[in-house]
Amino acid sequence: MVTRVVIADDHQLVRHGLRLMIDFEPDLEVVAEAADGAQTLEAVRATVPDVVLLDLSMPGMDGYATARELARSHPTVRIVVLTMHKEPQQVAEMLAAGAAAYLLKNAAPGELAAAIRAVAAGHNYLQAEVTAPAVEALVGRRRRPDDSLTARERDVVRAIASGKPVDQVAAELFISVRTVRTHRQNAMRKLDVHNVRELIMYALKEGIVVVPGPHEECDGGLRQST
Repeated sequence: MVTRVVIADDHQLVRHGLRLMIDFEPDLEVVAEAADGAQTLEAVRATVPDVVLLDLSMPGMDGYATARELARSHPTVRIVVLTMHKEPQQVAEMLAAGAAAYLLKNAAPGELAAAIRAVAAGHNYLQAEVTAPAVEALVGRRRRPDDSLTARERDVVRAIASGKPVDQVAAELFISVRTVRTHRQNAMRKLDVHNVRELIMYALKEGIVVVPGPHEECDGGLRQST
């Protein structure tokens, strides 16, 4: 099955290069090109593609507005952002607008093809170069309870769930043990968990921290067994 792609970028040379790369793949086909948001919407209406490869910086209707309109009017069309911008806020805004993948223009042709295939199959794709803070801000499209945590509360939860005792957390964050316990208590209240074990399980389940291997309980968290 061939995945049909629309390329949206205001630079003709960029569009030409992307077409050559994509059409080189036997299971991918470029069905239209667009230089701005209005042309993109028209191309999607005319060709009904599977995927739109979308730049952010386009004249008139930019990538953000185009993505929002595509998500509203053509919800089955998957959006792959291909841009030079990697600031966490921009990545977050595009995923919130409906993008399923986010890559930088330095991505290798093979990675671009893999991203297109992934989103066409219903998955999301983020290039590894997109920073960890951006990933945390973007991954969840629904609001989660831990969205209400402050940055320092999240640091404390992450450290505790990683198995660090309270005094070590305090030393690493340059705060007092009492302050660590206050942040921990505030996080538990916001997350509606009632003890440290529930806090740890929440952190592991929601990906706030991932601790590989077997674990044993320790003061304030889980510690990897040796």
